[in-house]
Amino acid sequence: GHINLLDTSSGKVVSDYYDNNCYSNDGIAYALDGESLVTSHTSKLISIIYLWKTASGTCMGEFARYEGWLHNFKISPDGNFIAASLRKLYEEDSFGVLLWDLRTGKIVCQLKGKVAYFSRDGNLIIPNIDNETRLDIWNVTNCQLSQQVNEINYLGDLVFTPDGKFMITATDKIQLWKLPNWESIYESNGLPNSPQWVKKLNISPNGHYLLTLIPKTDYRQDDVLLLWMLGQ
Repeated sequence: GHINLLDTSSGKVVSDYYDNNCYSNDGIAYALDGESLVTSHTSKLISIIYLWKTASGTCMGEFARYEGWLHNFKISPDGNFIAASLRKLYEEDSFGVLLWDLRTGKIVCQLKGKVAYFSRDGNLIIPNIDNETRLDIWNVTNCQLSQQVNEINYLGDLVFTPDGKFMITATDKIQLWKLPNWESIYESNGLPNSPQWVKKLNISPNGHYLLTLIPKTDYRQDDVLLLWMLGQ
């Protein structure tokens, strides 16, 4: 139930947030402005999102509640929206994405999809649930579909570089896309543990390095972490 804020240069805990009315143990997302974070907790098949203020370490209380599994959530770059990927109880294929306005606490829209990402310009990107080679891009202010990008095979994860000029996707290989034209400019060849796909991507704040997690395919192997240097 404790949330620790650590200094990355020393590894020491500089803040310890705790509130027994805001018990959190499932997930955490930190706003880019550093002013707030959201946490989640699932109990008895009820998922709850809490909102915290980092300056004081105060929990502002229950932000949202959902009857089902919450398995992924993110805060928009401007800190105004939360996108959460959810699945209803007892319905195996009932995946959806809910978008909340952090300023009002109200649901802005509900969209079809298993997972959602925010682009650096604040648009919501959802891999199409029926077509794994297409990304749907939604405008968060009016919940309208603004663009569809094809020939991008999504299976594992995706991230954007901090400057917003490139997108990196993970399947059974790593692909680098140049924005805004969505031009493929790099594709890796031969990753450990293939044919398993890359499960997780993380990019450094300065945009110079990419960390990838490739899970093992059987008990005789180990998970593999690869550190990539991105071209300057």
